[in-house]
Amino acid sequence: MKAKVTKFSNKAIILCLVALLSCIFCVIGCSKKPDDSGKVNYNNDPQYLFALNAHINDIRPGVETTLSTEYVGDVHGVLGVKRTRLNMSFNDLFEVTRDNGLIFKQSQRLAYRKLIDKYKSVGVTSILGVTDNFLYPYGYETSIDTVVPDPLFEREEYLLWCQLNAEAYKMIAIEYPEIRYFEPCNEPDAPNGMQLTKNGCSWNNVTANFIYPPEDEAHILADLMWYMNKAVKSVDSNCVVVLPGLCAFISTIDYLDFIYTAIESGCHPTGQQYNDKNPDNYFGILNWHPYPSVIYSNFDKEWIETGWVDFNNQMYAVAQKHGDGDKKVWFTEIGFTDRGFGEAREAEIGSYIAPMYNVVKEKMPYVESLFWYVIGDYYDSPVSTSEDHFGLFYALGDPVGQGKPKAIAKELYTYFHNGSTDYSPLYDVALKHLNG
Repeated sequence: MKAKVTKFSNKAIILCLVALLSCIFCVIGCSKKPDDSGKVNYNNDPQYLFALNAHINDIRPGVETTLSTEYVGDVHGVLGVKRTRLNMSFNDLFEVTRDNGLIFKQSQRLAYRKLIDKYKSVGVTSILGVTDNFLYPYGYETSIDTVVPDPLFEREEYLLWCQLNAEAYKMIAIEYPEIRYFEPCNEPDAPNGMQLTKNGCSWNNVTANFIYPPEDEAHILADLMWYMNKAVKSVDSNCVVVLPGLCAFISTIDYLDFIYTAIESGCHPTGQQYNDKNPDNYFGILNWHPYPSVIYSNFDKEWIETGWVDFNNQMYAVAQKHGDGDKKVWFTEIGFTDRGFGEAREAEIGSYIAPMYNVVKEKMPYVESLFWYVIGDYYDSPVSTSEDHFGLFYALGDPVGQGKPKAIAKELYTYFHNGSTDYSPLYDVALKHLNG
C-alpha cells in the first residue's frame, strides 16, 4: 500500500505566514465551548478501567526477548484486560519514498497483524496506537528520530512532516480497523526536551540550542494533532486522537495550558487558509501519566487518596478553564517500580491498588482508563534500576522470578475478578511459556 503526500503551494505557505503574524494580535481564549461546569456524563465504559501497556519483542526487537506476541497476548487474556496501548513505531513500520509517499515494511505489517489477531482472540476490543518517533520528507537528514523541522525556517519541510505523520496514522487506520485511538507522541513535556527537538540534538548533545521552548512545543503539537485528527477521521468518524501522554510534573499543568492557548491563538492549523480554535478538532481524549513517584517522591497510601487526587483535579481544571470539561481522561501510563527491593516492597505497592481505583471512581469521574506500565520486568535487556522493575510480573528469563506474578498483579486480579484470590491462572500463564 502506498500513499503520497502532496506539497503545499507557495500561496498556502504565504497565507500561513500571514496567519502566524496575525496571531500576535488575537485575543487568547476567545473561542471556548459553552460552559460545562455542571454535572457531566462522561459515558465511561467500566470494562476499560483496567488497561495495559506492553512492549513486544516480535515487533520491537531489542526489548525483553521473552515478551513475545503469544505471551503478551496471554497475559492480557488471563487478566481480563480489554484495552491496550500499542507502540506503532513509525520508523519500524514505514518507508518514505522519493516522491514523499509512504509504504508499509511488509515484515512489520504482518507482525502487527499477528499481534492484533492475538489480542482479539483473548478478548481485547480497544487498541490505542502510539508512536515514539517520526517520519521525514525524503532526503531530510536528522540527528535523532524525534526531530521536528523548524516551523519558521524550514516551513515546507515542517508542513510535509505534519502531513507525513498524519498519513501514517491514516494508513494504520485503514490497514488495522481494530485500532481506533491514536496518540501522536509520548511525553512531549519531558524535561530534557527529547521528544520534540530541533535538528542537531542527540542523546549525547542535549543543550538549549536544540530544544524548543514549551510554548513552541505546544504550537507544534497543535499542528500535529490537527492534521492527524483530520487524517484518521477521513477513514472513520469514530477514530479519536488522544492528547499525547504528558508527564506528571508541576510544570505539566502549565504545559497543558500552553496547548489550549496555542489552539485558541488562531494560528492553527499551519498551512491552511483558515484557523480552527475548536479543541475537539485536535484531540478527543485528555491524557497524562500521573506516576505517584514523579508527583511526590515520598508518596504513601494516604497521599494517593489526597495529594494524587489533587494533582489530577488540578490538571483537569485546566481543561475546564478552557471550556473542555466534557472530555474524558486516560492515564496511558501509570505504575510503580519496586526497584528490585523484594517482597516487602512489592506487597506495599500491591496495597495501593484498591485505594487508587476507589478514589478514581469516587473523586475523578472523568477518568475512564488506567494503562498499567508494564507487563514484565526487564531482565535480559536492562535499562536502569528503576525502569527495570515496573513489571506486574517477573521477567520470564529471570531464573529466580521465572515470570511469576508480583503482588501488584495479584491485587489487580482480585480487584477486577470479584475479590478472587485464586491466582493459579496467573502462575499458569508463566508455566505455559516457560515450558513452551
